[in-house]
Amino acid sequence: MDHGLIIRDDRIAWVDNQADSVPLGEYAKTLVRFAERGESEEPIPCGVRFLIHRPPATLIVIEEPPQVRTVQWIDDDSLAPFGTEAEYRRVRLAFPYIVIVAVFMHGLLTTRTQCFYRTAPVARRDDPLFIPNLYNVDNREDMPCWLCLKKLDGISRTHSWNEKVEALRRHFWGGTFNRSATLSRQKSYWWQMKTLDPRISNLDQWQAASKQHPLFPLDVPWMPLHLTLGKIMDLMLNRMVGPDRFAMIQDWTALMTVVKTRVAEAVP
Repeated sequence: MDHGLIIRDDRIAWVDNQADSVPLGEYAKTLVRFAERGESEEPIPCGVRFLIHRPPATLIVIEEPPQVRTVQWIDDDSLAPFGTEAEYRRVRLAFPYIVIVAVFMHGLLTTRTQCFYRTAPVARRDDPLFIPNLYNVDNREDMPCWLCLKKLDGISRTHSWNEKVEALRRHFWGGTFNRSATLSRQKSYWWQMKTLDPRISNLDQWQAASKQHPLFPLDVPWMPLHLTLGKIMDLMLNRMVGPDRFAMIQDWTALMTVVKTRVAEAVP
């Protein structure tokens, strides 16, 4: 008995049960959904919870565990919002889980990068997210927690994913937390969340609480985002490459050509 598939017009079905057919477009979307979360050509970097390839785009979800970090944080009284004229403080602050979602195109980092808080490690796509009390994060267009990475450079297409992720991490922690993303203090998440918990009302309180109880950020009632991690991932990736990219038969034909070429090149 033949258990293959047959395509007729805009439907796909089993050869031995053609009455049980499904729309070709829906089948293709499901196929891409599974394929884009499939095997990667490189080992997934440490700390990356999701790595989704939807050529020419790639979305990565990086998770930073709760930790105390020494960072450069702009002083509340600094007249300059950023740059060499700004006044910074070197402080040791405790952070909850930090989730960074970034989209690459053709192997290069795009401006579609967001940053969130969590009070538990990422476990599934429908996990909730919280808005961070961080500078360099702003509500921009369709990204509620857009992360400013303007000064991040040096990432090339030839770098491995491990190198790209490490470069992003170094820039996030090694840069300065300032008002470059949000010039208005009133609109800044840092200023909006000062009343959430006395321990984060100012830098001195935050630093003192961090020294006394490094995991206290896991108990802070952070502001919920009302969008799950999976929803954020879909919104960010779909903006770059739609999920129905391979829904047309001619796209399948093109994909088959690519596969055949790779198989031929692999033959010694």
